[in-house]
Amino acid sequence: MILADYTLGTMEDGSLNVVMNPPVPISGWSIQFSLMHRFGSDSPFYIASLASGYSNLNASGFGISGITLVNGATGQIRIAIPESATSGLQYGNYASMVQKLNPWPALTMSEGYLILTP
Repeated sequence: MILADYTLGTMEDGSLNVVMNPPVPISGWSIQFSLMHRFGSDSPFYIASLASGYSNLNASGFGISGITLVNGATGQIRIAIPESATSGLQYGNYASMVQKLNPWPALTMSEGYLILTP
């Protein structure tokens, strides 16, 4: 598991690059990124996903992935964090987690804190 904290200013779009170390092939995995107030929360306020079956739906009902597979053979992904994901949040630390949901067993790939700055 990768432990990582990252900083993002309010009203900014950002991206988070996750690289498995040692390299692990992740093609065909269903991966989910969750941003929440604290670890253990049942209701994240932002979710991004990669692969079918776990896509967010916007108000129009269209799927939003939010995760790009950069290199499936070596375990590299890029997670988009749009400004709208942190809009209205106070400055501070917010828990984030990247999880493999499929194939079973599920596992946590990375966790850390988004440090939201003015």
